[in-house]
Amino acid sequence: MRTSKYIFFTLKDFKSKSHIMSHKLMIRSGMIRKLSSGLYYWLPIGIRVLKKIENVIKQEMNKIGAVEISIPIIQPISLWKKSGRYKDYGEELLSCIDRKKRCFVISPTNEEAITELIKNENISYKNFPIIYYQIQKKFRDEIRPKFGVIRSKEFLMKDAYSFHIDKSSMEKTYFLFKNAYKKIFDKIGVKFKFSIADSGAIGGKVSHEFYSLSRIEKQVFDFSRKKILKNFNNEKDIFFLNYLEFLKKNFLLSKYDMFNSRNTRIFFLSIKKNIKYPFIILLLKYGCKLDEEKLKKIPFHIFPIRFIQKKEIISMYEIEENNFSKLISIDVPKIIDINFISYEFKFEKYENQNNSKTIMDYHLISFFDISKECLSKEFLLKYIYKKYKKNRIEIAHIFQIGEKYSLKTNTVIQCKNNVSKNVLMGCYGIGIDRLVSSLIEQNYDKYGIVWPDLVSPFKLAILAVNIKDPNVCKLSKEIYNSLRRMYKIDTLLDDRDKGIGVMLSDIELIGIPHILIVSNKLIIQGKVEYRNRNDYRNIKFIKISKIFNFLVEKLKTK
Repeated sequence: MRTSKYIFFTLKDFKSKSHIMSHKLMIRSGMIRKLSSGLYYWLPIGIRVLKKIENVIKQEMNKIGAVEISIPIIQPISLWKKSGRYKDYGEELLSCIDRKKRCFVISPTNEEAITELIKNENISYKNFPIIYYQIQKKFRDEIRPKFGVIRSKEFLMKDAYSFHIDKSSMEKTYFLFKNAYKKIFDKIGVKFKFSIADSGAIGGKVSHEFYSLSRIEKQVFDFSRKKILKNFNNEKDIFFLNYLEFLKKNFLLSKYDMFNSRNTRIFFLSIKKNIKYPFIILLLKYGCKLDEEKLKKIPFHIFPIRFIQKKEIISMYEIEENNFSKLISIDVPKIIDINFISYEFKFEKYENQNNSKTIMDYHLISFFDISKECLSKEFLLKYIYKKYKKNRIEIAHIFQIGEKYSLKTNTVIQCKNNVSKNVLMGCYGIGIDRLVSSLIEQNYDKYGIVWPDLVSPFKLAILAVNIKDPNVCKLSKEIYNSLRRMYKIDTLLDDRDKGIGVMLSDIELIGIPHILIVSNKLIIQGKVEYRNRNDYRNIKFIKISKIFNFLVEKLKTK
């Protein structure tokens, strides 16, 4: 590809409120452009990266016997109502009506549709297990899109579904996908971990989450009693922490005013209209953050979660600003975070006011939830004074769903001796957009992106300094054409009439790992200059007669 025919959308600078580097670099390098909140164009450089990741995914899917299909993204709303997930997803599920007044949803996932396919086909039990996958755009009406393509409304996913007639078969395929995902992430060069996770609206009793480590400072999450870092996640992890007595006992006795904003973060959660209470009060210890995934477990709340502004409460009950002690006597549910108080705390100050109080866990786990007594001195010395604040980006999720969808849709298979069995199901997803962001979060420097060779938009960039010079033009094109046609190396020829500084700046920003500089001065010496994006200190001058041997050895092994 030549830059004269290939529009560069690079920006020298980009002002953004986003504090994550991947989003800024994707904009600056010309990978994406924003259309509106949560919606992005993918431009030529970005598309090349996506396609290379897709190729790696397809290779590994083929190895485990998965067959590619395409599922309609617009699906009858009746499928979602039958499964119960139309209600579960709520306003995050985008719906539409056709000219015949039939209702449809734009699907964020495809468990219902793929189960319907299996149900309606005459498939013998001998054909099981069946594994299908697709790579497709999805849509979720995120209430607060953020972090660029990490949390957007439209996103690209590889979703796979397996069907089985017994549990051992489902577990075997689950294990195959787990290993396939590890191989995919190792190949493309993303550093990742995986952990047990909550199945959420997808369903099932067993699920694992794969996540990459980024440089976003947000949440401490790695701890271990046995000096092995483990990830604790949501409700299951809180139970695990409680069981091992890891949580500190944070006493808040009656000498403290729980409704004083200096001690407490107070939230007013909007609830459904058919409930007698106007709102729910959430009390969170000052300095802690809400975990929105845990808030979804609170009954009666509106989905997606909505908070009432404090100024509305102040106006409604005529109270002084930041003094909500008057709300103690109001008969509304009050949910007090478990991190706020100890189990022994008896609500001395409030126990006679009303009986609508609950102790619940809805805070994000932090390092300070860990009791010092539970950690060894070695662990404390190593981690207590070190800020370990790398946030995770979820890049994949796998589920053993079981019979959830087959029971609701009556999807059964006739097995041996005419025994009918409900089909068991597994579900396996990779967020490809998120993979791109994760790779950038782990691979950048002050000049721009530093792509791993396998997923870089181009393997090699040839910079023709003063393309109008006949010697420069001739040699640059000869090298370019030979590398593409004879050696099948993905090469970009920068034949713009620009200075070497501008060309280098763009190529460094885009992150092409290997750079060849052709100039008249070097041609006179019978050489060209080679640079590696990862190590600019190691500049090499290669004889023109040996350039192909050098590049083939350098690039073909990647």
